[in-house]
Amino acid sequence: MIKRLLSIFRDSPNSFEGQEKEERVVLLLRQHPFTILVSLTFFGLAGLVPIVVGVIFWSYLSVHGWLHLYLFVSSIWFSGLWLAIFHSLTM
Repeated sequence: MIKRLLSIFRDSPNSFEGQEKEERVVLLLRQHPFTILVSLTFFGLAGLVPIVVGVIFWSYLSVHGWLHLYLFVSSIWFSGLWLAIFHSLTM
């Protein structure tokens, strides 16, 4: 286990787990920061959707007793959005 942990100091940044001896990395691609900013902007706007809906329909939701349902659906929305942001940033 120690040997595996210390291998990060020995391997090059272009190696990967499961790489064969004669295998070599030909091309290493990464996303441009602009594409990451575009996706984060989209996620930011998607995060505003429940807030805007809540501001517009707050009195209607509270009068008809749907406030708890709105908060539940909003929390599911934000949880899914958090997962999408994490997936987008790690890929």
